[in-house]
Amino acid sequence: MKRDKTEVVNQAGKKLVVSISDTPSKKKQGRPSVAVRVKGAAPIFFKSRDEADNYRSTVVAAHMQGGTYDPAERGTVSAAIDHYCAVQEGRYKADAIAWTTMDTNIRNARDWIETRDKIVKAEFVDLPADHWKCRSKGRYLKDDQGAFVWDITPRVGVGSMPLDTVSKKLIRDEWLESFFDDRDNKTKREKLTALKCAFDLAVDEGWCLHNPAAQIALDADKYGQSEEEIEEGAIVRLPPAHILKIINEAEKVEPTVGNVKWCYSLAIAFFAHTGLRVGEFCALKWKFVDFENERIYVRTAARREPKGEVRYGQPKQVKKGLTRGRRSVFLTPELVKALREWKMRSPKSGDDDRVFQRHTLTVFKNTQSLLNDTLYPACDAAGVDRLNFLDLRHFFASLCVSEYGDNWERIADLMGHESTSTTRKHYAEWIDNEERDRADAAAYGERTGWKAA
Repeated sequence: MKRDKTEVVNQAGKKLVVSISDTPSKKKQGRPSVAVRVKGAAPIFFKSRDEADNYRSTVVAAHMQGGTYDPAERGTVSAAIDHYCAVQEGRYKADAIAWTTMDTNIRNARDWIETRDKIVKAEFVDLPADHWKCRSKGRYLKDDQGAFVWDITPRVGVGSMPLDTVSKKLIRDEWLESFFDDRDNKTKREKLTALKCAFDLAVDEGWCLHNPAAQIALDADKYGQSEEEIEEGAIVRLPPAHILKIINEAEKVEPTVGNVKWCYSLAIAFFAHTGLRVGEFCALKWKFVDFENERIYVRTAARREPKGEVRYGQPKQVKKGLTRGRRSVFLTPELVKALREWKMRSPKSGDDDRVFQRHTLTVFKNTQSLLNDTLYPACDAAGVDRLNFLDLRHFFASLCVSEYGDNWERIADLMGHESTSTTRKHYAEWIDNEERDRADAAAYGERTGWKAA
């Protein structure tokens, strides 16, 4: 083993020792054989001496320019994860991704180097999670902002492991199975994607030579979903009579603030007759309601932020450079009438006011209270299974399918889908053209000429 050592001292008086060593036996095995060792850090291996020299020059230059190089952190799994998390935070600050996306990506990445468990309140430690006291008072501890308090424990020996010692076999056969054994394949893929991205960034930074997670693919079930899973996962086409019952029941319990009848039942009807997403509903302003032409214009959407805050930005698909997110949706005559009446009653009816407000005169940051206080009780009173606002969006889609048939372009425009393939994936099974099917069957039979005995 040949070693070439370099020692430098910067203006702050900090000393850095970097050495390069060559191991011929590793080279014969086809493995990276040239190691750069920074005192106090794990070695980083390169295939050629030139690559090692370039990396050493980078390390020395960074040290001489102010001592910003931290050898104890570079080249480890923990450093790669931290760098990935910093990149996600940067993308969020640049408004490239929503806060919820950033938060999910960071959690998926950090789950590889630490475990997170909610802290149980002291009085509930000995009680099962389904005990009535736990359900009524909340089993887990929360901070002043109402967020859960977590007990975070580093995974032993993972974060400090040098990147060049991590192999595909280690990730696939040990980490993936031991860390996420009780998770479904979808969750495992999300965790694996975050790790792959972290290793890609580490390769770009020169902390390792290749991405050991890049070629890992999870085995899918041979025949996909079971028959029961397919049937349960199908989108149910709701009959209009059920929706009408729900709206009528919601109107019966509509709260009154002073002498003003509020808008919660109207909100349910609005969801069912426009198909807006929750974020688009929360962001809608009066200036985007065109009473004359009986339509609304979807221009913005609400996005959840930390500590219960909300940011208003572009609709879902506009962020991808597509135009369908910004769209117009028709209003039925009855909905136009109801919206006009609500605008006359509403304490906030200026152009820049939100169409739908809580009875406390605050904006909807989310629709959980509307779901729990209005939609669920209305479903129970109507004697139908409980629905959520995505179900009402699917109901609107079913009306579009009934009206436009297989005109997927028009339906995708109204739904704000990324492409017609998204629309077809969700709703193609609803297309039922009996006359066309009979004609196709007759034509096919004539072509084959087969006669039953």
